[in-house]
Amino acid sequence: MRRHTVTVLVAALVLVLLAGCGGGGGPAPTPPSPDIRLIQPGDQWSYNMSGTLSAQGQTVRISGTMTDTVYDLGLVSPSGQMCLSQQRVLNYTANGQQYVETFWLHFAQPGGGRSLYTYGTREGGSDSWYTSPVDGYLDTRSPVVVGDQHSQTVTSPGEPAETRTWRVKGTESVSVPAGRFTAYVIETTVDGATGTGWFVPSLGHKVKRDMVSTVDYQGTPVTANLSLSLRSYDTSVPPSATGGVTGRIVDVVSLQGIGNMTITIGGQQGVSQAPDGSFIISNIIIGNHQVVVTPTAQFVPVSAAPIYVSVQAGTYTNLPDPIYVIDPNYIP
Repeated sequence: MRRHTVTVLVAALVLVLLAGCGGGGGPAPTPPSPDIRLIQPGDQWSYNMSGTLSAQGQTVRISGTMTDTVYDLGLVSPSGQMCLSQQRVLNYTANGQQYVETFWLHFAQPGGGRSLYTYGTREGGSDSWYTSPVDGYLDTRSPVVVGDQHSQTVTSPGEPAETRTWRVKGTESVSVPAGRFTAYVIETTVDGATGTGWFVPSLGHKVKRDMVSTVDYQGTPVTANLSLSLRSYDTSVPPSATGGVTGRIVDVVSLQGIGNMTITIGGQQGVSQAPDGSFIISNIIIGNHQVVVTPTAQFVPVSAAPIYVSVQAGTYTNLPDPIYVIDPNYIP
């Protein structure tokens, strides 16, 4: 196979891996905790990657690393859901040539819950949103239950529909470079690509994945066999961590600061101060939060123009930046 063919195929197959797959070990004496940890900006999982691509009697070996890192890009889906974003970076060698590929996945935990949904992807700097969110960003739901299964057809504008299916088969123990874990075994199918993943809820990710898939590339069947094993991870941000935010409320026309507005974020409140409209809110529990702005009894409108609410996120606080626009009709 030609070298450019290799990178195209690996890129396509890694997008399939966004649904997750894995490989494992022996039976575990007791199941792990079924509750999936609340995934946070800064979480990172790094894997060793190896495998082969085979076509027309030729086999190309692939080796390298894959790293998933969670960021808060301040994105909101077309349905209004605030999302976190996972960046997936592959650095691998195939046919003696080095490749680097980057992919993005946008997901959310609505209402601060621990069931995750995929809302869209990013390629080439452009975001693409699914028509309906995908139930089970991690190929499962919290709490993880043996026997649970789900199938869903995923559609996004300009892309062919694909069917994703996952099933929690049981529990096993598995050894990877990052250590030995007790994990849930999850079988997945994505438009013919099949695999089995070893998922550890306390880490919020799989610790090992295997995938076997045959795809058609320009009329030629190509069989891929890829394996991922966790080499390191960082999920050190505690689920109960708190942070603070600072910001301003200003009139959109005059840019004059607006005081005496109450800002509520994550159940905590602050009041904007004249003359610059600045505010500070502390002790916000980590997570996605809606911003609610209401006038106090002392509020005096500057004009009938919309109000800008500019929020600067603090440590461990996941909020979009820089602005929210409040319709002037919202202000009594």
